[in-house]
Amino acid sequence: SLNVCVLTMALAEWIGMGAHDVRTFGVAGLLHDLGKVKIPLEVLNKAGKLTDEERRIMNLHPTEGARIIISSEPELDMAAVVAYEHHIMLNGGGYPKLAFPRDCHEASKLVHVCDVYDALRTNRPYLPRGALGCGIRGRNRPRVHEDDARVGASTSDGCRTRRGPGRLTDPRQGTLPARA
Repeated sequence: SLNVCVLTMALAEWIGMGAHDVRTFGVAGLLHDLGKVKIPLEVLNKAGKLTDEERRIMNLHPTEGARIIISSEPELDMAAVVAYEHHIMLNGGGYPKLAFPRDCHEASKLVHVCDVYDALRTNRPYLPRGALGCGIRGRNRPRVHEDDARVGASTSDGCRTRRGPGRLTDPRQGTLPARA
C-alpha cells in the first residue's frame, strides 16, 4: 500500500539508512500485500471476523505475493522477501510458518511495524479506525517490536507529533516549525 510505503521509507530514513536502502525498503512496503490480488473479494472485504477457512485463504497472501513478485521481476528479490515475511512475528509466530526458525530481514520488520501502524490509523472492513482504542503513542499501544530496540525505539519515540498550532515535535531535534 502507498501508506505503508511512505511510512517505511520515513522510518528507514529516520534510523539512518542510505538512500538506496530507503528506496528498496519503500518498494517492498508498496508491494508487501500484492498477494491479496489472489484473495477472493468476499474474503478480502468481509466485515467482521473471518471463518477458519476464510482465515486460511487470507493467510496465503504472503506466499502468493512473493511468487508474483519473483516471477514478474527477479530484481525485486527484497520486495519478495518482505511480501513473504511481513506477517511473521519476532517470536516466530504469525504466518506463513517457517520450516526452520530464523530471524526475518530488517526490511520485513520495518514493513510489519508500518503495516500495523497503518491498520490502527485507517478504516478497514473488519476494523474501523480507532476501534482498538490505542495508537502508537497511547498507553495501550501494541508492542510490535519490543525486542528489536532499533525498530521499536524508532517507532515509539521517533514519530513526529503535533504539539500546539503549527508545531511538530521530533525527539531528535526538539520542536520544529510547521512545514508550509
